[in-house]
Amino acid sequence: GMLRAAAAAGVAVVSGTTQLAASDHALMAKAGAKVALLWAPNMSVAMQLMADLLQRAMVALGAGYDLELVEAHHRRKVDAPSGSANLLLAAAQAVRPGLVAVHGRHGQPGARGPNEVGVHALRGGGVVGDHSAHLIGAFDRLEITHRALNRDLFAQGALRAARFVAAAGPGLYSLREVLAAAEPAAR
Repeated sequence: GMLRAAAAAGVAVVSGTTQLAASDHALMAKAGAKVALLWAPNMSVAMQLMADLLQRAMVALGAGYDLELVEAHHRRKVDAPSGSANLLLAAAQAVRPGLVAVHGRHGQPGARGPNEVGVHALRGGGVVGDHSAHLIGAFDRLEITHRALNRDLFAQGALRAARFVAAAGPGLYSLREVLAAAEPAAR
C-alpha cells in the first residue's frame, strides 16, 4: 500500500523493512521505476561499508578462505538470522556464487563443505546489533566486525538516506549509492 501510494504521489521512499518476500522486492522495483526508493536491511552506512569490505576481502583472499557469519542481538528479537546477516550473506554470494548458508551446526553434520557459510545467531540482553564476518584460511583469519552502540545510529542513517533520495531521480537504491555519493571525486 505505502509503495503504491508513494509512486502515485511521486514521493521518494526510504525503507528498512526486512524479511521481505520476492513479491515485495518486485513491488519495490516497480515503484523504483517511478520514484527514488532506497531499501536497506540496516540503516547503518557503516554496515553497508562492511558488506563492501567483505566482498573486497573475499576477492583478494580467494576461495581458500572459508566464511562464517555471526550476529548478535537483544533477547527480544524475533527473527534469525537478522536482515543484516542476510545482507552480508548476499554480498558474499555475489562474489562467490554457489555459497550455501548453513544455520548453525548440531550433532554430526560432517566436514565443512567448500561452499558452506555458517550463519550463527546469538540472542541476549540488550545487544543493539553486532555482526562479524570471519574469513578463515589455513594459516590466518581475517575478522570484519560492526557493532551498533546506540539505536540512534539507524535514525542517522535513515536521515542520510532521505537526503540522498530527495535529490535522486527514479530508481531503486541502496546505501551503497549513498556511500558512493559521499566519496571524493577521482582525480
